[in-house]
Amino acid sequence: MPYQSLLRLKYDTCSALLFGALLLFLGGCDQKKVQRLEIDNQESTPATVRAYPCTVLVVGQESIKESLERQWSARHDSEFSVQTISESDFAATDFQIQQGVDVVVYPAGMMIELIHRGSIVELKPTIYQGDSFNKSDLLKHFRKSGIRYDSKTWAVPCGGVLFGLLYQPDALAITDSELPETWSQLIRWGEKLAARSQENAGQQTRNRQPTPTKIALPLSKGWAANSFVAVAAAYARQKGRLSVLFERRTMKPLITSESFVRALDEIKALASLNPDCLKMTPEDVLQSLVDGRLAAGITWPTVSVAAVSDNDAVGTLLVSALPGSDRYFDESTQAWGTRARRESRVVNLHGIGSLLASQTKISRRAQSAVEFLNWLPESTISQTLFAQDPLRGPFRVTHLGDVETWIGDDYGLEFETSFASHLKEAHDQTLIMALPSILRQGAYMKILDDEIGDCLKSDLGSKATLEKVAKSWEALTDSIGRKTQSNILRRNSNF
Repeated sequence: MPYQSLLRLKYDTCSALLFGALLLFLGGCDQKKVQRLEIDNQESTPATVRAYPCTVLVVGQESIKESLERQWSARHDSEFSVQTISESDFAATDFQIQQGVDVVVYPAGMMIELIHRGSIVELKPTIYQGDSFNKSDLLKHFRKSGIRYDSKTWAVPCGGVLFGLLYQPDALAITDSELPETWSQLIRWGEKLAARSQENAGQQTRNRQPTPTKIALPLSKGWAANSFVAVAAAYARQKGRLSVLFERRTMKPLITSESFVRALDEIKALASLNPDCLKMTPEDVLQSLVDGRLAAGITWPTVSVAAVSDNDAVGTLLVSALPGSDRYFDESTQAWGTRARRESRVVNLHGIGSLLASQTKISRRAQSAVEFLNWLPESTISQTLFAQDPLRGPFRVTHLGDVETWIGDDYGLEFETSFASHLKEAHDQTLIMALPSILRQGAYMKILDDEIGDCLKSDLGSKATLEKVAKSWEALTDSIGRKTQSNILRRNSNF
């Protein structure tokens, strides 16, 4: 072959190899580039993609309707309709879902009602196991206990909240106290703070705001029952015992046991140190904390509450797990036991305010439901939709890297870090407390809430109050059907 031909062949071969290498390099760069959907930034919003028509019913969360429609239309080119209904109206219609609805978004306490009536279907494995849903990114108890029943997965999670102990470190210092690890220690700290407050009465502090000396937990109407169960959890919950509020085979209430009596006695002690608790919601407790009017409080941080005064209280706040207990009451032996050395004292109450989404049984557009259920709990979408809601919180591991979006920028970095650690540790624990998935769960909790409220306001006996609750629960169970309710309770898998 002539020299010129060889030279040209060599040149063409090298050019082809260089061009191929360049394509591989550029292709590799594209693969490594993270594609993050910035919903509210119109310049970075990707082109819309064609999707199937979809109709969604939202129960008790009417505030997300417009945002839901806006975020969907920014990404999808399809017919999309959102219907809303209040929780009370939905219950009044016996939880009936109108024809044409593909997906229902609802409070977690209603899941068993919808399953029992055959209104929703089991979550498709292609969703739960799929890469787009990314179940491994869900915090553990949103992935397991909160969306399962009868060993099946029925819903995707949309977040909820978790009680924690928010406190001022300076308030520990002035009483020479350690961070309370049990409820009895919390009460003793409250008593020290009350004594300190009396010592300082009438004294003027110059050039600085006095350290607050009160502790609060939310005991207003609608919150007394949740706070009570959160305190009782560490006394009533133990390994090997699945149901805590009811006996699984008979639906007999266990609310009169010594564990619950002790919890109510301790709540009464805390309320006596700060009677304002009887009027406080979790948001009220948080507002008082960020304004520097509380030494500690049982609540959670949320973006809906911001400081109203210019002081450094928020900057010094930290968050920890709720107090717990070394001792628990064993219902089978009717005696108090001691937790193993390596067993956690804390038993967190999961499921408060949780929101779920499920495919309806009457949906004729299964692909529409699949698309929506994959999209709704996606990290960026869910954060955009729910971070402004005081009853929503981070529910994905990726959310923990950006907790400021969920709680606002009034808190310091140390607080954000402690909050993220608190959530992670709570979801890493295996022993938890969750309200049982039973019919009319809300009605049982309302009875408990009303009686706890009356007990605290009128200083009624703890045992007598809980016996009254048990009697009312028995009547409610009989009206529903004891066999029906006990069968449902035995099939619970969210303990």
